[in-house]
Amino acid sequence: MKKKTVLILSVFWALAFLTACVKKEQASIEAVEGSETCSALDSLIFAPLYQYVRENVTLMGTFLHRPSVLYDVTGDGTADLCASVTTGSGIVSTLVVVYDVQNQRGYMINDRMKFDYHIQGIEDGQLVVKRTMWGDQEKETTGTIRLEGDEIAFQPE
Repeated sequence: MKKKTVLILSVFWALAFLTACVKKEQASIEAVEGSETCSALDSLIFAPLYQYVRENVTLMGTFLHRPSVLYDVTGDGTADLCASVTTGSGIVSTLVVVYDVQNQRGYMINDRMKFDYHIQGIEDGQLVVKRTMWGDQEKETTGTIRLEGDEIAFQPE
């Protein structure tokens, strides 16, 4: 029993170490962008979102951006886990993933090869998302996202 416990704890800490963030200047292509550091605690908090991404984004080269944020997109009064995810090998696109922890349900806003979506952060109590035209980063619109029916929709400012 003691060996099993030690093994489980060793695997946990190894995974926490491997999935933790690094300083931006040390980051590789698969590391998260946009923040100097994050803790293993961040990885634990966002674990359900990471699991949802692993199960639902099947393209090669998937990685998460920072900031990952807590924001009530679904309007149920509980903060949801939100992150930008870049995926693809050759044809790369960025989408926003929202995981509703209370209802254990994930959502994505993904208009592959049409628009890319990037979380910018939270300003004045609103989740700020930048939508850019795929292939033309000059054409961008800032707005927010919200739940409409069973889908996440972008709302320009």
